[in-house]
Amino acid sequence: MMRLATWKFHAISWVAAFALGVILGVPRSAWGQTSEAFKYTGVGSCSASNCHGTTQPPQKAGDPDNTYTIWVSKDKHSKAYESLSKKDSIKIAKNLGIAKAESDKKCLTCHALDLKKEQLAPKAKYDIGDGNQCEQCHGPAEKWLEGHNKSKEWPHEKSVKLGMYDTQNVLLRAEKCISCHLAIDHEMVAAGHPDLTFELDTFSAPSKEFQPHWKDKGTWFGPKAWGTGQAVALRDALQQLAKRASANVPDKVVADSWRQAQGYYGVMRHAASQISPDGLKALDQEISALAGLMSKPGENRSKIAASATQAAKAAEKLAPQISGKEFNQQLTLAVMKNIAGDSDRISAAGFRAAEQTALGLDRLYLAYARAVKPADAKAVKASIGKLFDALPEDPAKYDPKAFAAEMQKVQASLK
Repeated sequence: MMRLATWKFHAISWVAAFALGVILGVPRSAWGQTSEAFKYTGVGSCSASNCHGTTQPPQKAGDPDNTYTIWVSKDKHSKAYESLSKKDSIKIAKNLGIAKAESDKKCLTCHALDLKKEQLAPKAKYDIGDGNQCEQCHGPAEKWLEGHNKSKEWPHEKSVKLGMYDTQNVLLRAEKCISCHLAIDHEMVAAGHPDLTFELDTFSAPSKEFQPHWKDKGTWFGPKAWGTGQAVALRDALQQLAKRASANVPDKVVADSWRQAQGYYGVMRHAASQISPDGLKALDQEISALAGLMSKPGENRSKIAASATQAAKAAEKLAPQISGKEFNQQLTLAVMKNIAGDSDRISAAGFRAAEQTALGLDRLYLAYARAVKPADAKAVKASIGKLFDALPEDPAKYDPKAFAAEMQKVQASLK
C-alpha cells in the first residue's frame, strides 16, 4: 500500500540516509544494557552454515537458519562501512574537516562495530568492514554464543543476562534503532547530512532495499511497534532540541528541530490518549509551555533547552506504557480515527507532522486490514495513499490545506 516506490522522503530515502548516517555519541539508553565485561566474537562466529548461514529457513526449532544470509545479501546495514568511501560521504567528511570517514569515530559510531583489541574474545572473527554486524544490535556474544539457539536448555532470558541485547523487547528495539536513525548533530546537518525521518514499523517492513531477517509474532505487533517508536523518537527529538538550543547554532536549526519533535508528538499523542490519559496530560502541558517559548527561539535558548528536557522526560514515561499495551482491533481503529480526525492541528504543524501521519496511518491500517479484512479496504488504502501524494519532494512546497483535506477524506473512510 505504501507508495515508497514513487514517493520520496523530503530530503533523502531512508536507505541512502543510513548510508550517509553520521552521529555524535551514543545515547545512554540504547547501548547501556550490555556490560563491558562481555566480549565480542565477530560475524564469523554466526555465519557458518550450521548456525545462521544456511540458504534455507529452518524446518523446525533449533535448526540452522538463514538469518545471516538474509542480512548480508539483502540488508543495507551490512554495507554501512562500505558507504563511508562513497562520494556523498567523502563530501560530508570533507565539510566536517575529517580526513578519512572510514577511520573516524564520529562516523564509525553508526557505520560499523568499532572495537578495540581488548574488547575481542579469544579467536574472535572480527572485521570492521562487516559494517553494522550482528553484535552491534544483538550485543557481545562471547558468553551466549554457544547456547542461545538451544531453546529448551538455554532460554532467551539467559542469553540476555549474559550480554545479549534484547531486540525482542519492542521498547529496547526502538531505543537501538532510533539511536542512529534520528539524532543527528547540527554540525552534521550543516555539512550536508539530512535530518533523518524514522518510523519504526515502516522501516522494519520488507522493501526493495531492505529485508528483515526476523519475523515478529502477533497480529497487532506492528501497531505496538509504531506507538513505541513514536514515543522514543519524540523523546530523542526533544533531547536533540534541548542540545541544539544550548549550542551556538542558528535559530533555523533550532526551529527545524522543534518541527521534527512536533511531527512525532502530533501522532503519538493519539496513542497516548487511549493508553495513558494522565501521561498525555503531563506531556501536553510540557509541549504547550515549549511551544510558547519557541515563538521567539532566539530570545529563550536556555529556557527552551530546559523546557525541551522536561518534555522529553514526559515522553520517556509514556514509552514503556505504550510498549506494554497489547494493541487490538478496537484500540488500533480508535487511534487511526483520532489521528485522521485531528487534521487541522496536524496539518498546521508542518511537513514533519504530515509525514509521520501518512506513515503511521499506512502501517496501522495495514495491520487492521490484515486482521479484520474490511470490505472497503481497497478504498481506504487508496485514501491513505493520497496522503503520500500530498507530501511534495520539496518540503517548502508543502500545502497544509491540501493535506488536511486528504486527512478528512481518510477520516470519512474509516468506519
